[in-house]
Amino acid sequence: MQKLGLLALAISAAAWASSATAESPEAGSDLVQQLNQAAVAAGVKATPREHALSKRIYLYHYFSGDQFAALTDSRADLSLLDADILGTVPDGLMDLGMQSHAIAMLGDNGIARQPGTAITWFALAQRASENDHWPEAFQLADRALSESGLLTPDQVQEAHYIQVTASAQQNQLDKAHSELDKMTAGTRWQSFARYNLMLAMMRQDVGSDELAEFIKNEISITPDDYNERSLRDRFLVTAGRYEMRQKHYPEAVHYLRNVSKNSSATPDGLLQYGWALSKQWQYDQALQPWRVLQDNYPIVNLSVLESLMATAYVAELMQGGIKSLHVYEYAEKGMLTGLEQIDRLNDDALLLAWIQQWEKRLPETSGNEDDALHPALHNLQDDRTSRALISLFSTAPFITAQQQLQDVVAMQNWVTERKQYLQNLQTEASDNNSRFAEGALLTDINAATERLHELDNSILASVDTLRAEYRQPFRFATDSEKADIAHIESLILEAGTDTEASAREANRAMLLAGLAKWQVHEQEPERRAAAEADLRARQKQAKELNEQINAARTMQDQMASFYANTDSHLSSMAATYTKLEQLEQHLAQLRSEQEMRVVATAREHLDMLKSRLKDYLATTRLSIARLYDTELRRNAKTGGLGDDQ
Repeated sequence: MQKLGLLALAISAAAWASSATAESPEAGSDLVQQLNQAAVAAGVKATPREHALSKRIYLYHYFSGDQFAALTDSRADLSLLDADILGTVPDGLMDLGMQSHAIAMLGDNGIARQPGTAITWFALAQRASENDHWPEAFQLADRALSESGLLTPDQVQEAHYIQVTASAQQNQLDKAHSELDKMTAGTRWQSFARYNLMLAMMRQDVGSDELAEFIKNEISITPDDYNERSLRDRFLVTAGRYEMRQKHYPEAVHYLRNVSKNSSATPDGLLQYGWALSKQWQYDQALQPWRVLQDNYPIVNLSVLESLMATAYVAELMQGGIKSLHVYEYAEKGMLTGLEQIDRLNDDALLLAWIQQWEKRLPETSGNEDDALHPALHNLQDDRTSRALISLFSTAPFITAQQQLQDVVAMQNWVTERKQYLQNLQTEASDNNSRFAEGALLTDINAATERLHELDNSILASVDTLRAEYRQPFRFATDSEKADIAHIESLILEAGTDTEASAREANRAMLLAGLAKWQVHEQEPERRAAAEADLRARQKQAKELNEQINAARTMQDQMASFYANTDSHLSSMAATYTKLEQLEQHLAQLRSEQEMRVVATAREHLDMLKSRLKDYLATTRLSIARLYDTELRRNAKTGGLGDDQ
């Protein structure tokens, strides 16, 4: 087992033991001091090569996304002396969910002044905004934007969005407007920021003209994209609701009539549009959006249920008396249908099958983990159940329960991947051990040793040849050249100088001998250089082969030592695999339990709908009874039945 790295030990000593003050600058400085001391202790006898290797190990883990390994691998301890490495530690702590310790480290003066920490500040700002810590979120986003060049354009816009939202949540409208002006127009983050700022302005009772001017650009165009269209409609519905509360009904109608026909805000928009018209006594017109709502959306939709009540209420105001009875009966019929649908949906088996079907359509963790842990609506199965329960998706309990379920699913996927990886390692380790036992490497070493021996012998022979050549009168002459010279010299001796003719022949032979010797002499440097170069090449080859053999022998010894522990390694892998199987079983049980929690959340929502629907139904039936009672009383006074009976 690999020992825990000094970095993790230092964190344990300096941060975890003092968690009460982990976010203070003193805690951050203490943590950095502990890390430096650990690095110094680890690097006392380290060579530059070992230090560079340590840094590469840390960076490999860090850029591979395995922050836990980067923080715990003991081989990375030597790199803690490097400022650029120390500056990445807070980012790693953030990825491990240790926000308070990351903040503590960033509070250290040395790291705070060090460039390159914008991503960490940005991540901290995100966490603070998610936890509604708005003053802290604003400051953290401001720190991140101080190095905006290290952020992506989208991250820069999100950081500005956090600042606008933080200011709006604190009702600092001027500051929020100032931050909003820094954002790029037309981006989704600017739209989100404008929406949050609009809510803050409404809390301050903004005037109708100012509100209209503020949201003018957001509602002027109907986008083709569903999400963008839903955001635009949410502006309209929220503005319409606000104007209705302010009793500015014409302005409310203006906003609500422009809600699109297909977005997540359409049902609420149709409902509020009808109410806004009814507030102006336009009862006939008010019934139209409600009828569209009832015809196009499931009866269990909250807006549809309220519209049934509203339809009967407005019909009575419009017609009066018994004439509105058929409208109440229509509403009663719709509510009874809704109760039947709720009873059909309120079934554990049906809801569990629906949730499991949803899980199959969710992305794997091998891609974007945020997508896996935060399911999106476009991943839903578009079926009858999903359409009926669409109002459930925006409820906080269901979102939380579903995200927790996806956390379990993500862990299951990770365990499955680790098991497969471990199986591959076991197979590879066993195969490698078998191949090593066959002695292929040792055979190669012996063959290379034999080649080296032959090469050494050829080198010695070449050295002897060169030494012999150096002693020759005609060095580096070929055998044919030596034979030619010897033949010419024999001709000279045979010719003699007794006669004039023989003397001339001897002179010619001596001339030929001189030319032959001169040619040999001229070619001697080139031939000697070639012979010496060939000798050096073979000597170099022999040296390299010898180094390879020595390296192979060292490897052979190391592999022999390593594979001697194969059984121990395989046993350790098997133990780890068993633990993964146990974890897999635990996660399977946890997944089943969490699925039932999601089912329970869905049933709670259905129970809420049923309770509300029963209240609506009771009110409707009381109204029907009241209409009958009023009509009977009127008939009793007149002594006859009404025209409508």
